Amino acid sequence: VEVAATAGERWRKVKGAAAATYEQDPAYRDARTTVTLAAGESRTVIVHCDFEPRRLVVDPDVRVLQLKRKLATAAL
Repeated sequence: VEVAATAGERWRKVKGAAAATYEQDPAYRDARTTVTLAAGESRTVIVHCDFEPRRLVVDPDVRVLQLKRKLATAAL
């Protein structure tokens, strides 16, 4: 699964759009690493980035089905 260190909000609402339309905010930054774990396994993860991260997000592109997805984000 991918783990991302992020800064800023990834999506912003497009102003003036008739429907709820979103685009990626150009100020958003992320740096990622991939982690493979076996059942019950844990590991220390280091994500190298050239900016001050604000959050750590597990599966930032929502590729894995998981319950309680909001718990997959931690403020730094």
